[in-house]
Amino acid sequence: MRFLEHKIPPPVVTIVAIVLMWLLARATPLFRMDNPFRYELAIVLILLGVLVSFLGMREFTRHAASSDPRHPDRTDVLVTSGIYRRTRNPMYLGLAIALCGIAWYLSNLLTVIVIGAFMIYLTYFQILPEERVLASKFGEPGAAYLQRVRRWI
Repeated sequence: MRFLEHKIPPPVVTIVAIVLMWLLARATPLFRMDNPFRYELAIVLILLGVLVSFLGMREFTRHAASSDPRHPDRTDVLVTSGIYRRTRNPMYLGLAIALCGIAWYLSNLLTVIVIGAFMIYLTYFQILPEERVLASKFGEPGAAYLQRVRRWI
């Protein structure tokens, strides 16, 4: 299934996940739950996700690194500063956090399955291939970074 690696940009995968979550929530009303602070917590999670993604993008911009997820081989800078000291994939983590906010808003337990599928998809078809590029392109510093910093959180 390597043919799927780097083919679908993560923002597109996120949009597909949102649509699937909405359809699933509409199709399975039995799994609906009452959420205290439904709107407030959803907004907080979505904004937190946007912030985490923004911080990752800002670090890439500061280092003039390529942020095109379809072409990780084009990067010539190993970014390890800022939020990248805590997570190797803040942009993807931010998208996952925002999806948690949408799931909370939809108030349907089954939407969590879509978040899990989203994270699995990104791990296998985006992150692991990116890690192979990091290890081969940046040698020991890349390998040390992969050992030192967690993939998601």
